[in-house]
Amino acid sequence: ADNVKNALRKVAHRLQAVGVFSKLDREQALKETPPDRLKRFPRALPHAAVWLKQLNPHKVRIDTSLDRAIQIKAEKIMQSYHKQLKTLGIHNGSAVVIDQRTGQIRALVGNFDFFDRDHHGQVAGFLGMRSPGSALKPFLFALSIDRGFMLPSYLLQDVAVCYASYEPQNYDGQFRGLVRADEALVMSLNVPAVNQLNRIGMDPFLGFLETAGLSGLHRKDRLGLSAAIGGLEANLLELTNLYTILARGGSVLAWSVKPTENPPDWRPLRLISSGAAYLTRQALGSRDRPDFPHRRDIARTLPRVFWKTGTSYGHKDAWAIGADTEHTVGIWLGNFDATPSVHLVGAERAGPLMFDILESTSNPKNRPDHREPLPDDLIEVEVCALSGRLPTKYCPDRRLQAAPVRNLPTESCSMHIELEVDTATGFALCPLCRKHRNYVRRSFIRLPTAVQRWIKDENLLGRSAPGHLPTCRYVTNQGKLQITQPQDNTTVILVDNLDPAQQEIPLEVNASQHHGEVFWYINGRLLQRAAPNQRVWFKPEIGEFEISVLDDTGRGDRIRIRIQTL
Repeated sequence: ADNVKNALRKVAHRLQAVGVFSKLDREQALKETPPDRLKRFPRALPHAAVWLKQLNPHKVRIDTSLDRAIQIKAEKIMQSYHKQLKTLGIHNGSAVVIDQRTGQIRALVGNFDFFDRDHHGQVAGFLGMRSPGSALKPFLFALSIDRGFMLPSYLLQDVAVCYASYEPQNYDGQFRGLVRADEALVMSLNVPAVNQLNRIGMDPFLGFLETAGLSGLHRKDRLGLSAAIGGLEANLLELTNLYTILARGGSVLAWSVKPTENPPDWRPLRLISSGAAYLTRQALGSRDRPDFPHRRDIARTLPRVFWKTGTSYGHKDAWAIGADTEHTVGIWLGNFDATPSVHLVGAERAGPLMFDILESTSNPKNRPDHREPLPDDLIEVEVCALSGRLPTKYCPDRRLQAAPVRNLPTESCSMHIELEVDTATGFALCPLCRKHRNYVRRSFIRLPTAVQRWIKDENLLGRSAPGHLPTCRYVTNQGKLQITQPQDNTTVILVDNLDPAQQEIPLEVNASQHHGEVFWYINGRLLQRAAPNQRVWFKPEIGEFEISVLDDTGRGDRIRIRIQTL
C-alpha cells in the first residue's frame, strides 16, 4: 500500500508539473484511497488515440468530438463480427461514424483487434488508401442530374461498349440492354456509370472529388474512365465524409475531430444541388436491407436509410456507407496484405455491419415520417412512362417525375413512333412507296440498334418497329449506316504475350432503319456479312486499317484505326 501511495504522489506531482493538474487537483488526488487490487488499464479507441497523438505530438491532453457511447457500441459490434469474418479469410476492418449536421467524427474503429500482430492489428484501417469499387457511382448520378443529362426515370443503355482499349463489364458479366437510371444505380451496373463519367468528363469529376476532400488524386493525369468503378484510391474517413454531402443536401463540410462546432455564421460549400442530392437519396433508399426480410419489422420503425456498397476488383475490399437523419456510417473490410477473399462483397459482408452500427446510433426520438418533402429546386414534370424522357404525342403512357428547375432535361422520347405498315408484308412504308398498297397506321417502339441484341423483354421486342420496305427505291433516304464501334481514329493497344485471338475487336453499326444484311470490309476485303444488329469480331494485326460497312442499297460508313503494341 505504501508503494502505491508513493507512486500516486509522484504521478500527481508530475501531472501538476506538466499543467494537467492544478494545485487543487493534486491535493485532491493525494486524498484518494489507493485501490486494493490492480485494475485493467483503459484501452478504448487505441487506433484513434495513436492517430490523434501523431496529429498533436506536443499536447498532453487532447479533447475530441468522439462520443464515448457511440464509440463503445461501434467497437463491440465490430468485435461481434470478427470471429465469423476470420473464418472467411477477412482479418481487417474499420468503421467511421460522422455527425453529418456538424461534420464531427463520433466514432473511429481502426481494426478488429489492436493486438493481432499476425494481421497488422495496429494499423488504422480508416486511413488506408484503397480502391472504393462502386462507392463513387452515386456522385456520377447526382452530377448527371445537375448538368441536365438525365433524370432518374431515363432508360439508359447497358450494352457492350469500347472506349479505345477499355471495355467495362458489369459485375455479373451480363448486359441488360436498357435500364432505368435509378435502377442502374441500385443494381450498381458498371457500364451506365462509365458512360455517365464519359459524358461528365474526367476533369470536372475529379475536380468535384478533390473539392469534396479526397486526397488520393495526386496522379490525376493517369486516371481514366475506370475511376467510375474504383480505378482510384480513397480512405474510409474521406469516403464516409463524402457521403455526408448527400445526407446534408449537397453541401460539403470538412470532417473534424475537434469538440467545438463551426461558427454560426459559417456556410458550407455547395457541390451538388439539393434536388440532385434528394433524388440520389431516394434512389439509394429504395434498396432492400442486406438482412431483408429477416429484420423487416425492425426496419419499419427506423428512420429511412440511404446506402451504397462497393467491392473492389479482385475481391480485395468491401465497403458499405449509409446515413439516416443524423449520422453517416462507413465500413471497410479487407486484408492489409491485399489477400483477396471471394467473401469480400460489400452488400453481403459490410452492409449488415453498417446497419447494425447505424441502428445503435439512432435516436428513438428522431424518427420522422419516411416521406421526405421535395426540395424547392425540384418540380414534378410529365415524362414518358417507358423512356423517362419528355413525352411526345406518340407516347401512350405518362408518369410524373421530379426534375430540377434550373437544369430540366429537354430530350424528348424517341422510342415511341407511329408508322404506316403494309398489311400484306408487315414492312413500314413511306409516302414514296405506299402507292397502290393497303396500309394501316400503327404505334411501335423503336429500339436503338445497339441494344436490340441484349433485350430480354419479349413485350418490348414484340412492339419494336419493323424495317422499311426493302424494294422501296428511296430506302436510302430513311437514314444512313454509321459505325459505332470502334470509333474513328482509335488506337488499339495489344498485349504482347496474349494470343491475338483473345484480343478480338468488336465491330458494330447503327442501322435502326435497315432491314436486311450488311457487309463488313477490312482494307477493301470482305470480312463478314451479318445482320445489322449483329456484333462482328475482327482478329487484330499490327498496322493501320480501314474498316467499312455497306448494305445492299449502297449506304455505308468507313473509319480508320491503328493497332500497335506497347
